[in-house]
Amino acid sequence: GVASLKDNRPMQTDDRMEIGSSTKSFTAVLALQLQEEGVLSLDDPLSKWLPDIAARLPYGDQMTLRQLANHTAGTGDYEQMLLGAAVANNDQATLAQGITPEELVQYVIANGQPEFAPGKGWKYSNTNYILLGLAIEAAAGKPLDQLYQERIFDPLGMKNTSYLQSSPKPGEVA
Repeated sequence: GVASLKDNRPMQTDDRMEIGSSTKSFTAVLALQLQEEGVLSLDDPLSKWLPDIAARLPYGDQMTLRQLANHTAGTGDYEQMLLGAAVANNDQATLAQGITPEELVQYVIANGQPEFAPGKGWKYSNTNYILLGLAIEAAAGKPLDQLYQERIFDPLGMKNTSYLQSSPKPGEVA
């Protein structure tokens, strides 16, 4: 592959890349660490940590952190709803805009229908991990990027790994 479609620059070993769904593994690690420390339980209802969101989300009062983590919560996938058309139409403006986790959840609340009742099926949903990340932030009292840094990246010596809080700037990632 190439690092830049604009100038066809080849990839270099020190190029930074977005890791996409691999971030879900880091989020699950944080949830397990916090459970081990007694800060939260994977069996906690979402409403324990995000009561306002749970009250507005279909089945939000019934889903658990475990169901979010293993994709059995039934939440619709924001990526399919919001970004599917943008990808299909190569709509770079939509794809480049910064959208906060809270805005993604609000979009699902306003536009999505649950796939099934919590625990009654399985479907991969990026929204599950947005919700799990927000619940982890609420339980730990720290932002997700700081938790990743302190609990995963620093202890593992991952010096060139970070969690971007916004869309990458041009040239920041391959």
